[in-house]
Amino acid sequence: MAKNLRSRLQRIREQDRKPRPAAPAPGGEPPDEPRCTGDSSPEVPGPLRDEGWEPAGFKTLKRTVTAELPIALIHPFPDNLPILVPDFFGTGRPAADIAPESLLFFDLETTGLSGGAGTMAFLAAFGRFERPKSRASRRGSSAGEYRLRIDQYLLLDYPGECDFLEVVLGEFTASPELPLMVSYNGKTFDSQILRTRCLMNGMRQPVCLHADLLHPVRRLWRPVLASCSQGEIERFVLGIERKDDMPGAMAPEIWFDFLRTGETQALSGICDHNIHDIRGLASIFAALVSIAENPLDREPRFRYDAESLAIHWRRTLSRVFPKGQMPPAAADLGTRILESAAARNRPRALHILGRTALKNGDSGEGRDMLESLAESGHPPGVRALALRDLAVDAEWRLKDRPRALAYTDRALALEGLNGRLRSELSFRRDRLLKYLEEKGTKP
Repeated sequence: MAKNLRSRLQRIREQDRKPRPAAPAPGGEPPDEPRCTGDSSPEVPGPLRDEGWEPAGFKTLKRTVTAELPIALIHPFPDNLPILVPDFFGTGRPAADIAPESLLFFDLETTGLSGGAGTMAFLAAFGRFERPKSRASRRGSSAGEYRLRIDQYLLLDYPGECDFLEVVLGEFTASPELPLMVSYNGKTFDSQILRTRCLMNGMRQPVCLHADLLHPVRRLWRPVLASCSQGEIERFVLGIERKDDMPGAMAPEIWFDFLRTGETQALSGICDHNIHDIRGLASIFAALVSIAENPLDREPRFRYDAESLAIHWRRTLSRVFPKGQMPPAAADLGTRILESAAARNRPRALHILGRTALKNGDSGEGRDMLESLAESGHPPGVRALALRDLAVDAEWRLKDRPRALAYTDRALALEGLNGRLRSELSFRRDRLLKYLEEKGTKP
């Protein structure tokens, strides 16, 4: 290890690089001229040249490939897309006004699987939707109408990082419109790596909007799948089986082996893996767009958890829109998704419907639903919530505090309650007992 490190450091020292421009004064603007001024025509290893790689800067290569999507990309994007992917609210525009071509799918392969100043990116891929200009945009287009153009950049050795970063950053300014970057866990990992490397090289960080699909995916499929890794989502949701795919976890070892030996076979495999990641990411996005357009009809195809979607739908609308300004169509669709889940005896959906009925004045229906849920074989937590709501109803609407105490005691008798709920119920029980004792009423 020490020998390898010494040889790498010696290689860096021996590079015949022109000096970089001086860094700006504190608080000043970074220079407009390129910071990296090395040889822009590195030798491309023969096997990589055969795969379409060309020089893009000092120790930096580029190739462009195209890929078809396995499902249709619906455009204009449906109005409900930001409900599924809340980062789209940050655009400040209706989803239908966002051009597919303005999306920038982004993924990095790095020298480590955790962040930190010592981790750097050696492979970057950017995907953009494109289609023949002669085809007019229409809702429900064929899967072949939009394809994905993927631009990849490969760093051949440490001294080329400056040029590598310059061409990567150029992707964010390739269009006059502010790009909307789409990633899978990129907010936590990829964007942070890029930010750190820009800081360490004295470069301006990219400016863009950022939509991360990891959390939207988890909301829909975590109750269904043991893992929400991108590969598992591709397999389960999209039917994409990656054959002979190089595991991304091997990327650091493969790049270090390439530096040591010059062997490109495994490196080509990780480059192809990076292509698959971008294609899969764009396909997952297309699936979310399809679900947003018609959640009820698309559930059998994409096999998402309708109960989780219904709960998230309601929470998002209540958080984003002021009371009384919720879009009626979106609110109605959210209710229908919730009712669909409740019709299949999903406990959280049943609880929300029963509680909503009580709140809206449908007392008889609400009490019947909550009583039925409390007596069911569902998990104790949701049964206790139903009994708590019945206790609140009995105390404040019916003014029947002995009945409220009975509901509370039934809830406390359940096993497996979390500490917060048990404490809330115990506090309610003590308060009810105190009131009844003061009034001389026998519980």
